[in-house]
Amino acid sequence: MSLSTEALFAAALGLQAPWRVDRAELNTATRRMDFDVVCTQRRMT
Repeated sequence: MSLSTEALFAAALGLQAPWRVDRAELNTATRRMDFDVVCTQRRMT
């Protein structure tokens, strides 16, 4: 089983639907990790 980088970040952060990691980027040269978290639900109740 192979997880995408985004799925791996989402699991590490403990995110559950409707939240997900949309983009993840790791730069080892600058020791920086960037990621975008989005909500796929239009309206929160």
